[in-house]
Amino acid sequence: MSEIHSRSFAITSCLGRGGFGEVYRATMSGSGGLDADVAIKVLRRDIDPDGQAVQRLRDEGKLLARLHHPTILKVHDLVILEGRVSLVTEFVDGDDLTECLVGAKPISPRALLEVIGQIASALAAAWHTPLETGEPLQLVHRDIKPSNIRIGRHGEVKLLDFGIARTDSVEREARTSTNMMVGSPPYMAPERYLDGIVRPGSDVFSLGAALFEGLAHERLHLDWPIPMLASLAIDRDHYEEHVVGRLAQIQDQVPSEVSDLLCDMLAYVPEDRPTARELAGRCEQLADQLKGKSLARWCRDRDWQGAGVERGDLEGRTISEGSMHREMAPVERSAPVVPPAVSGPQVPWVGLGVLALLLMGLSLVVVVAGGLGGAWSFGVFDSQPGPTAVESVPVSAPVMQEPDAPMATPPVETIATDVTDTPDPATPPRRSPEQPAAAPVPSEPVPVVAPSPVAAATPVEPAAPAVLTAQVGQSGDEIVVVELRGQGASYVLPADVPLGTYQVIAKYNGRDGLAAGTLDVVDGGEHLVTCNARLFRCDIR
Repeated sequence: MSEIHSRSFAITSCLGRGGFGEVYRATMSGSGGLDADVAIKVLRRDIDPDGQAVQRLRDEGKLLARLHHPTILKVHDLVILEGRVSLVTEFVDGDDLTECLVGAKPISPRALLEVIGQIASALAAAWHTPLETGEPLQLVHRDIKPSNIRIGRHGEVKLLDFGIARTDSVEREARTSTNMMVGSPPYMAPERYLDGIVRPGSDVFSLGAALFEGLAHERLHLDWPIPMLASLAIDRDHYEEHVVGRLAQIQDQVPSEVSDLLCDMLAYVPEDRPTARELAGRCEQLADQLKGKSLARWCRDRDWQGAGVERGDLEGRTISEGSMHREMAPVERSAPVVPPAVSGPQVPWVGLGVLALLLMGLSLVVVVAGGLGGAWSFGVFDSQPGPTAVESVPVSAPVMQEPDAPMATPPVETIATDVTDTPDPATPPRRSPEQPAAAPVPSEPVPVVAPSPVAAATPVEPAAPAVLTAQVGQSGDEIVVVELRGQGASYVLPADVPLGTYQVIAKYNGRDGLAAGTLDVVDGGEHLVTCNARLFRCDIR
């Protein structure tokens, strides 16, 4: 037992915080007197020791321990610090690619291609690393994005966060529900919305989205909400038209060879994309041909900022390693959360669910699970757990009509901020409302009371129509046309509208519209319909 408690960790600063815990920089000291700078991913004190968060962290450690590549973060060990499960990895002094894409001197195109090439080489290693049987590991990362790529001060490049990586060759503790899909929607390949097959080409697509973002300084899909991304994924013609239009915006800024590479990486069909090995070679050749600073030179000239960005409760403390034998903090278990049922036929996979959304009017249910890496999962279900069994909340998104062309809306996401990534969403579970108790059954027969005479009906004046106008709120310079459909007619605002319930169709910037909820017009007079392009819904005031 002496070896178990032989290491101590002097915590210096908190590097970041997510839904399930924090990441700290620390100095690890062993019994032999050797010190090493490390990063420690520490789970929250109240995390269920048998829950998905702990299982995913263990899975990440096991997978990283199998991989040996200079661009894949090196893992030291899984430890217990004051009852909290923690993953100890090497510390890379630098910034995420997210930060390197912004500022007065963003990363040069040449250096960016070097970064993409090194990450592609890491993905190739993750796929081809041999197991004890000689078979390839076939590991797919599934969450490639700028915030999961780390660049060191001396030009090191590291691929982070294998917490939701997937391989069918190794048994994992954490399980993803059959109808669940995890990842960061702005960087996910079209096929990720359509089926449950794990393909290495999906990671290549995500790298292409990151490369485009670094060259264009805005996301490939801008800030489109998930329903719009899903509608784009199922329509190949509209998808390819969208990509061609986006690439045209940077064709004057980059050589044609780079545009061709992007076009290949962002191909709709996974088999049309280069393999990770092919991509690594092409990036290396193109980087040599481009002018500008190399990655090593850019890193030397960059004004790097300090490491600490958050305040954590472990900062400034020295903590000894504990035992792995269930030294967990007690956890209060809450009642199970039952997601609301979705009306309509059940759909076996999220891809078919998306089709049902657009063609049959089902509701898209989005389940957000906050984590250190920020995983997004969503699917159509009747009663199904979130991607991790820990923190999940179902959110209903508006049902969409099939558009004739993708619509431009601002940037955001689901997992990427600034020019690249948003903070991890950590939302507490929402409980289903309790059903009212049934009325007691009387033991004695209830006497029947004869109805009173009914007076002659008095003619009722028809309700005065409502006068509705529309405006756009919090949506930049978007121009919206609001159409209400119902009561056997269609009304384009401003208009006099009879009382009743209407489906709202919002058309931004002259493009064909998508459904933006429903409105109940319950009284006459003047009312204002306010539409939010970012949330893609309209409300009446």
